[in-house]
Amino acid sequence: MGGKNFLILDTIKQQPWKLSEETRQLLGYTCHKATRKITQQAPTMRRMMVTNGGATQDTTTQAPAKGKEVEVVAWYADNIISPAGPEGFGQLPGVILQMDVDNGATVYTAKEVKKTVDAKELKEPKKGKLITRPEYMKMMMDMMSGGGGSIRFGG
Repeated sequence: MGGKNFLILDTIKQQPWKLSEETRQLLGYTCHKATRKITQQAPTMRRMMVTNGGATQDTTTQAPAKGKEVEVVAWYADNIISPAGPEGFGQLPGVILQMDVDNGATVYTAKEVKKTVDAKELKEPKKGKLITRPEYMKMMMDMMSGGGGSIRFGG
């Protein structure tokens, strides 16, 4: 962010998946179905500073904090033992090869599965300022909302 590297300390939150016996083939793997509900948050704040003849007015608006509950359907290959998936989803007994969020609104599909990995691609980052996820999120919000942007109307 902003040309700087950060190492973010975070914890893995439990994901309450419901496992199913339903299967489908993806990339030659038998995948099992898992579902869960999530709440998608709407954008929480829009900030605009308006300058009119020297007077500055803050027209910040707050969106309702309540989000919409949607279903996530994941198809995981239990013979690829890795609890990984797209966009922070995972914690299943295999890697997620396809995921559908909100009945087709967003769909992730793996394009290939490589049997070998270049060790350099998996290298753990060592350089960067050590911060927590809430600290990082606050820095991002400060950068986006208060970065000095203003619009001037009038004389």
